[in-house]
Amino acid sequence: MKNVMDKQTIPIPKVKKVLKFIETAKAIPKEEFEPSMKVILRIMRTMTEDGSINRTDLAHDANLNYGRLRRHIVWLEEKGLVKSITRDTKTNVVLTQQGRIFLTMFVT
Repeated sequence: MKNVMDKQTIPIPKVKKVLKFIETAKAIPKEEFEPSMKVILRIMRTMTEDGSINRTDLAHDANLNYGRLRRHIVWLEEKGLVKSITRDTKTNVVLTQQGRIFLTMFVT
């Protein structure tokens, strides 16, 4: 019995359509994210107390759900206030020097 899947090929027009979709998907702007200053300060305070901390523990210690924490961490990384360091399979988040300066402006 012959395997039908061996002889099937994807037609070229479908491949071109998929490639065009992938190219245009990259051009779609990301969802606008407006971080909460209270949440940012809570995250950064937790990081100064604990130093390098993995994201799961940070979410727990800052009392945030993981999805919300992740969006804030991405925003903080884009601004250069925190840095993610991956070792083995764990990702830890650390305040940068710029992040420490930023935090001192709000917490005295």
